[in-house]
Amino acid sequence: MTSTSRTTGPDRWQHYGASSRGRRSLSRLHWDWYQRIGPGAELLGDLAGRTVAELGAGAGHQTAYVAAELQAARVIAIDSSTAQHSRGRDLYEGLPGLDFVHEDAAAYLQDHPSSLDVAYSIFGALDFSDPQT
Repeated sequence: MTSTSRTTGPDRWQHYGASSRGRRSLSRLHWDWYQRIGPGAELLGDLAGRTVAELGAGAGHQTAYVAAELQAARVIAIDSSTAQHSRGRDLYEGLPGLDFVHEDAAAYLQDHPSSLDVAYSIFGALDFSDPQT
């Protein structure tokens, strides 16, 4: 599933995406930029059969892990960056149960109330969003 982003202006992730590594095989969730050891997926609880979204999913490395390893029924990778959204789709589009949405995370949540069982943000939406929204 893909929707149109409500954001405008230059996509700062284009340069980053062009210089970063491709598909990753993660062995656990990392909750910070430095991928230090700390709590893992247990923070999310039992995801079996649930609909889960990562707000600000970037290229989808973490959401791919959730979709492949944590038995969620559906995992939605939401990101407002055109470059990151495209990278994620290029890398992981064939992974069962994983959908990529090109949208502002707050706008997606407002447009789809009660559609998620679990929502989380590892690196993205909370750092780059208006706290009032």
